[in-house]
Amino acid sequence: MNVAEALKTASLPPLEIEVLLSTILGNNRAWILSHPEYELSMTSQQFFSQSLRRREAGEPLAYITGEKEFYGRSFIVNHSVLIPRPSTEGLIDLTLEFLSSHEEQVREVDTGIVCFSK
Repeated sequence: MNVAEALKTASLPPLEIEVLLSTILGNNRAWILSHPEYELSMTSQQFFSQSLRRREAGEPLAYITGEKEFYGRSFIVNHSVLIPRPSTEGLIDLTLEFLSSHEEQVREVDTGIVCFSK
């Protein structure tokens, strides 16, 4: 199976398939899209099939890939941690805006979410 075939056979949205292939092959999405002829090894094909089944079963993409981009940074995630949500980025923006107009300093916003800990 090559990249083009993998992109066509999967039942997930194209972006999710590209992210899975990027993770499996260790290349970015631009590389995936520009190398449709690249042949996946048997191990990569097996991992791709397993990842597809996990995603189709409803497992979050971040748990499958092991990382989640949040506020311009990549964080390692697994089932032991909460996946950062895009709405939380808005909370950070509001907090930074608030702090820029106040002299108070925040030492810790929430000890339960490492992304916020200082």
